[in-house]
Formats: sequence, C-alpha cells, structure tokens
Amino acid sequence: MYGNTVGSVYGATKADYFVIDRSGYVVYRGHGYNKNEVEAAIVQALNAADVQNDDLTIPLQFSLEQNYPNPFNPQTTISFQLNNTSPLQVRLLIYDLLGKTIKTLIDNELSAGSYQIKWDGLSSNGKNVISGTYYYELQVGNQRLVKKMSLVR
Repeated sequence: MYGNTVGSVYGATKADYFVIDRSGYVVYRGHGYNKNEVEAAIVQALNAADVQNDDLTIPLQFSLEQNYPNPFNPQTTISFQLNNTSPLQVRLLIYDLLGKTIKTLIDNELSAGSYQIKWDGLSSNGKNVISGTYYYELQVGNQRLVKKMSLVR
C-alpha cells in the first residue's frame, strides 16, 4: 500500500498493510507480514458486516444462486456473486406473487465477491409472511436477476 492514498494518509511504510471494511474504515493495521493476523482481521471485518462475503477472490461472473433450502421454514440462505471492478450499489429484494415488496435484504455498496444472506420469512415490519411463493431480485447497476422460492409454514 506504500505510496497510494491509504498509505499516504496513514504514513505507511512498505512493510505496513491494512484491512479496510466495506464502509471504508481501517479495521486492522499491521507491520510486516503475518498471515494469521491478516486472515483473522479479514474474518473479523467480514463477520462484522450484515452480509457475509465467503470468498476473497473475484468471481468470474455476476450470478444469483437458487436459495437453499427451498422450500424453506423458518429461514433460507440466498447466495450471489459480484464481479464488479469497483463497489456498486446492490439491492436484494423479496417480492410476493403480486409484485409487492415484502422486504429489502440489502441496499448497500458492495465490492466483488461471493456473498450469502439469510432471510427469516419476516416482512419489513417484522411480521411472519404467509406460506407461498416469493421472488427475490438482485439489482446491481443496470443488471437484474430474479429467482423464485417457496415458504412452507
């Protein structure tokens, strides 16, 4: 990081390194390379976020996976991959069969990576939704992907 914006701001040397969370905060600064310390800092930063990034590599394609389990009760996991070169606004929405938004699971800027988020079958107002078919839509820039899932209570 020596010589770039972060290094300049923090007076870094060539042996310094930083772990920066999605919000742009430095969550760890180290000197010299210690693989275990770096990995622990990255895991800590990822676990602190609402969304879990499972992979530190950039996926090859933008994709939305089928939720699992499906059908589900009481919760399900939705996985997706982003291959954007810089952070983009990402929205993950749950809709009912009539197209009414039930809940917004994500509305944040995210970097490239593989992500997982859980939905507990609750609406935006915290109430249990009824059994039925729901759609989840991933919006990233002008790209949109939609999948269908079933809740069985």
